[in-house]
Amino acid sequence: MKKILILLLILFLVFSFYLYNKNMDSTKRLDKLDKSEASLSAWAVYWDSEQVPNEIQSIKSSVREILYFAAYFDKDNQLFIPNTITNLHSFLEGNLKDADILHYLSVVNDKIQKDGSSSLKDKKLLYNLLVDEGVREQHIDNLIRLCLENGYDGIEIDYEGLGYDEYLYPYFLEFCSSLWQSLNSYGLNLRIILEPSAPIEKYDLPKGPAYVMMCYNLHGPHNGPGPKANKEFLQGLTRKIQGSGAKVNYALATGGFDWDSEGSVISITEERAAELVEIYNTTPVRDDESHCLVFNYIDENYVEHKVWFADGDTLSYWIDILAADGAESFSLWRLGGNKRESLAKIAGSTMGLE
Repeated sequence: MKKILILLLILFLVFSFYLYNKNMDSTKRLDKLDKSEASLSAWAVYWDSEQVPNEIQSIKSSVREILYFAAYFDKDNQLFIPNTITNLHSFLEGNLKDADILHYLSVVNDKIQKDGSSSLKDKKLLYNLLVDEGVREQHIDNLIRLCLENGYDGIEIDYEGLGYDEYLYPYFLEFCSSLWQSLNSYGLNLRIILEPSAPIEKYDLPKGPAYVMMCYNLHGPHNGPGPKANKEFLQGLTRKIQGSGAKVNYALATGGFDWDSEGSVISITEERAAELVEIYNTTPVRDDESHCLVFNYIDENYVEHKVWFADGDTLSYWIDILAADGAESFSLWRLGGNKRESLAKIAGSTMGLE
């Protein structure tokens, strides 16, 4: 009997120590998250990570969140993280210990098909994950496990392509609410990406998560040449958000696109745009409405091109427009291929709002 009592006492002490450590860990995370009124957040993407450490170092005093893009799905609808993201996260977390920066894992509804091709913004995948309650709960458990096992401070949900689907959107919001409650119990945070077309005026967004409005894609592969954003577009989004009553972070895009006369459209970084200017000896002109830089060139195959791209002055102009309507925090899509002077201007614009 005495041995049993001693064994029970040992088990009780071990369990109490486990709970204490778990609570301390959650408290540390929550203390860190209390400081997360981020003036500037920035995405790092798996296909272009080489320059990210240097770019982060140049603006680390301004950046409050790094968003690792991204975990996505295999042919069996199982989440995985690309090795480049795992390695980048490990490196940055180790080298930014003294910086007050939160590290988020961004999760997208992109999927690798059985034939090896990719399905981007896969709406069918969202139906499979979110509509059935049991599957939805399992998906939430998988997200939390992925976050905890890999040492992230939070999850970012970037599920796109929902459009105005009135059947799916309520399930998406229910998922966001449940995921927030589960993450919060572990002292973890949640960001939810909203597309410009998100019907937020029709639904009450769940309390708790941070919401991020995509302030780009005005022009791109889906239409003809033009800026990713302009004044009218940005002000329309702030009016939409103010009507919903939500407080959001505003995401702005660097770089731009190169349209050619044969119908091809490719994404380019600011540095690549500068290379094209030098190669083809052309001079960019700044557009009045968007403050983007615009230039034309003819390539070696006599194909005509038109390029629109953003630099630091463009981003600062966009930030000023949004700030005039009450915006206080911003996200930068994306690190990689940016000039240091442009990053400095962007950081300075956001720091000036604190």
